[in-house]
Amino acid sequence: MLAAARIAEQACGWLSGRMVNRYDLQRLIECLRIECSSEFEREWAEMSVRGIRGATCVDCDNPELLLAATRELLAELLQQNQIVDFDEIVSAIFTTTPDLTSTFPAEAARALGMRQVPLLCASEIAVPQALPRCIRVLLHVNSSKAPSEIVHVYLGEAKKLRPDIQSAQ
Repeated sequence: MLAAARIAEQACGWLSGRMVNRYDLQRLIECLRIECSSEFEREWAEMSVRGIRGATCVDCDNPELLLAATRELLAELLQQNQIVDFDEIVSAIFTTTPDLTSTFPAEAARALGMRQVPLLCASEIAVPQALPRCIRVLLHVNSSKAPSEIVHVYLGEAKKLRPDIQSAQ
């Protein structure tokens, strides 16, 4: 039980059947204010916005393939990072290489239920010899996890982008 709730419970017992003066009430309110404030501050001090990266590739520029690959990537990112509530997600940025133009990857996120999450799609710069037909995502999430506990996910051919990361697959 929160300390503030314990104080309120004790105060109710103490106040029942008593005449209370203004000084007693002010003291009680001040105790509750201090305790609630410190509980709130501790909870939020433990939370930070973390970035979670992921990428995958498709064989060709086909809307169904692109959406299926994006759904698979998002599902793996959510599972590996134990994200069960979309309210934890602050926003998501999707990028595709210039050879993918058939649909917006964000549509896959909407189909998964991310209706209130701000989503943005953009095109990667056309770098010669870059990995083709690649979909990338950057999720911003509220998390109490340390950066070292975040799991970045690179699927299929996209594993070549980050050989230093041991991906979930």
